[in-house]
Amino acid sequence: MGVRPGTACVFAAAVMLALVPAGCARLRTGMAVLTHLPEGDPAAIRPGHYVTDPEHRFLVLEVAHLGYARVLARFERFAAALDLDPAHPETFRLVAEIEAASFSSGVPGIDDAVRRLLEVDSHPLITYEASRITRTGAHTARVEGTLAIAGRRAPVALDVTFNGAAPNPLTGVFTAGFSATGRLQRSAFGLNRWAPAVGDEVAFRIEAEFRLVEGAN
Repeated sequence: MGVRPGTACVFAAAVMLALVPAGCARLRTGMAVLTHLPEGDPAAIRPGHYVTDPEHRFLVLEVAHLGYARVLARFERFAAALDLDPAHPETFRLVAEIEAASFSSGVPGIDDAVRRLLEVDSHPLITYEASRITRTGAHTARVEGTLAIAGRRAPVALDVTFNGAAPNPLTGVFTAGFSATGRLQRSAFGLNRWAPAVGDEVAFRIEAEFRLVEGAN
């Protein structure tokens, strides 16, 4: 038995009415993403407590190897917390924790050797705590602090660039983005093994999106 034309039209209309709200919502979200442009003025940062978005933070390292090339690696797992008020820079606070065992170069032999060097069993966390921030440009600053690796501590500075801040079009959460670069000497932490075949200086780059924690003290 066939479906009467009138019934088919009513059914089709009902389906369209059900799909339109969801389709419009997806369209609005898609347009918001395509046209999204965070505010680039640091004054636009909302004061408060921020934490890194675990799906949008990256820490990449590079070090010279035998003079031929620079080995690239990363830490897969780390988190940072940031207290920031553009109107009161003296309240700035930044702390970070890196899981030492999450070191990854893509080469198992290198990874195992570096994890032994970092003494990951007895010192599972690499920590950083900032002590001072100095503005160096309209969108840049220098952060000074202390890095602790394998039970040894040394000063390390970060050159930070503010990329922008705004409510995230996908989540609605107010988000601030930063890039940072820096350099450290392995020898400052007693990590002298393999020198000079492996360079003493380690360069690093950080890309991170920080989410404002609403209601945090």
